[in-house]
Amino acid sequence: MQSGNVEPEKARTWEVGTRYDDGALTAEMGLFLINFNNQYDSNQTNDTVTARGKTRHSGLEAQTRYALGELSPALDNLSVYASYAYVNAEIREKGDTYGNQVPFSPKHKGTFGVDYKPGSWTFNLNGDFQSSQFADNANIVAESADGSTGRIPGYMLWGTRVAYDFGPQMANLNLALGVKNIFDHAYYTRSYDDNNKGLYAGQPRTLYLQGSMKF
Repeated sequence: MQSGNVEPEKARTWEVGTRYDDGALTAEMGLFLINFNNQYDSNQTNDTVTARGKTRHSGLEAQTRYALGELSPALDNLSVYASYAYVNAEIREKGDTYGNQVPFSPKHKGTFGVDYKPGSWTFNLNGDFQSSQFADNANIVAESADGSTGRIPGYMLWGTRVAYDFGPQMANLNLALGVKNIFDHAYYTRSYDDNNKGLYAGQPRTLYLQGSMKF
């Protein structure tokens, strides 16, 4: 943190939302507006924390799930779900960067998937995506020589998971096997920290095993 008086980071938030649930379809949506008066930021040149100043974050969040068994008995145990978020994060401090996007703030993010749950089994296929974003307040598009600035492309990833619940007789032991980034899609983010500047590769195709118990 730079020396001198440090003003508190303050935000004023407005939010309104609605929710629906009829047993088969659940859905909710919310609209929000957040005005920061003194938001802080990491300084890319000397590895300190400085005040970015005023920023505005506005958008919506929505999610839904639908049990397909309502359409046909043949689709019992099948459900689909999705979530989406739109965030317009703007710098509102007067100066050269006024109106630019706040760094590392993609406008669009979402998930979607399908679950099949016969008995104690759960089979899942899912995807998630996010749009492009910037790495600095100036919203530089072209990549710098050290990779620390430039537009960060959006991406979409797919995953799958199989789980089995052993029930209360085994302390609700749940074991799952899954794969993240099925198609081994190459994606990355950036860092402009003086000590670690450059590109950072996203997680490649990953096989994982997990378990949980309830006591």
